[in-house]
Parts: sequence; C-alpha cells; structure tokens
Amino acid sequence: MYSVYTVAFGFAAAFLAWGIWLQKNWGAYGTIALSLFVIIADSLTVLDLPSIPGIPKFAAGTEILYSLAIIVYLVQTKIRTK
Repeated sequence: MYSVYTVAFGFAAAFLAWGIWLQKNWGAYGTIALSLFVIIADSLTVLDLPSIPGIPKFAAGTEILYSLAIIVYLVQTKIRTK
C-alpha cells in the first residue's frame, strides 16, 4: 500500500508544483493540503495508530519536518504578496 501512496503523492506533488510554477493559488493551497495530509499520516504512524500500511517510522520524523518547512514557506510567500 505504501508504494501506491508514494506514487500518488509524487503525481500530486508534481501537478501542484506545476500550479505553483504557473502562479496559481490552487497550486500553493493544494501543496499545503497535501503537506498537512503527510503530517497527519506520519504522525499516526509514529503514534502506532491506524494509518497507511507500510509507512516507515524512521522516515516519518523527517517527512513531518520537511512538510512543515514547505507549509511555512508557502504561507510566508502568500502573506508577503498580499
């Protein structure tokens, strides 16, 4: 199941990055939503709660930090442009 999750995440991230490149709001907001999903799924894995089967615990912490960094960057960018 984790491999399907990874492929779907990759396609979604690439599509949303295209939206950011085109300077569309849906690209930034979609990336924030995708990052929040990753944070939630990885947090559930770390806490041994039901989540996507196969997410490695050793990678969850790094994925959470990376997703938080993405969110902070995109939120700062959106605040500065308004």
